[in-house]
Amino acid sequence: MAKWVEALYKFLDTQDMELVFDISHIKTIVAHTLVYQGDSVPSEGEINKVIWEYQDRYFGDTTIAEYSSSHVGEDRGTYTYVGSVLAASDRVRHGFGVYRQNDGLRYEGYFKNGVYHGYGYGEMRPNSIECGLWEEGRLVKRLHPKHVVIQEIRSKAEKLLQERKKANSVSNNGRAVRPSTAFPVRPSEVPVKLVLIRDRQFGGFVGEPTGAFTANGKEVCVGDTIAVDANPGRHSAFEGVVAVFGDHYGVMGLADSPLGSLPIMSIVRPWEELKAKDLVGVSSAFVVKAWRGSN
Repeated sequence: MAKWVEALYKFLDTQDMELVFDISHIKTIVAHTLVYQGDSVPSEGEINKVIWEYQDRYFGDTTIAEYSSSHVGEDRGTYTYVGSVLAASDRVRHGFGVYRQNDGLRYEGYFKNGVYHGYGYGEMRPNSIECGLWEEGRLVKRLHPKHVVIQEIRSKAEKLLQERKKANSVSNNGRAVRPSTAFPVRPSEVPVKLVLIRDRQFGGFVGEPTGAFTANGKEVCVGDTIAVDANPGRHSAFEGVVAVFGDHYGVMGLADSPLGSLPIMSIVRPWEELKAKDLVGVSSAFVVKAWRGSN
């Protein structure tokens, strides 16, 4: 390890989260503070690589994953994610990643235990950009989209997507094709998933992240029973189960309103408690069923 890299790691180990993710500040420190002692001055690309590696290490034991969620029988996904996840999990976003929904929502940046945490760039609604420093799902420090830190985040996101695209393709007589499974999978080897069904209509995969959050920053998933402030200011809570309604996530009883537009107070019953054959929702309208297949 080069001396400047070792010195930078030791310095960052003493800093709080805000500095660790402020790429422009770190570059200033590298350029004006660290003594190279014989090392050649690193290029911007080398500095970026070291900083990004340190930031990934900040989140502990993670692995890179790529997955999407789609409705049964549909080709298009409701969301896609490329990036770091907890190594012990298959879908808990943790570290740097890119999250995109088919309704236009997009977030590029850092996650911690499934919620926005660290610097990130988000297109949350049409013509609405929210970017800066996030803590536990809340934007605590706003930055302009052209700020150098945000530009670095977007550059890292683009590099990640390009690398994954390259990794997911192989050359076949000059054509790029997706790799296929080498051997057929027996039905017994296909994982069983839980889904919500109502009047034979698909209500989503249980545990599927929705991109909506409670007041304390916890991400809401399909199958959660949540409390919504039905009359803001009057503390009148409405409880319902989260599911897919048509082309959007919603809560039963307020299904016409996209989940992200509702003032979600808390999760009353988490989806992890559900099991096959459970009945949930108003008048037990949804039944939880086991489904063997793939997204």
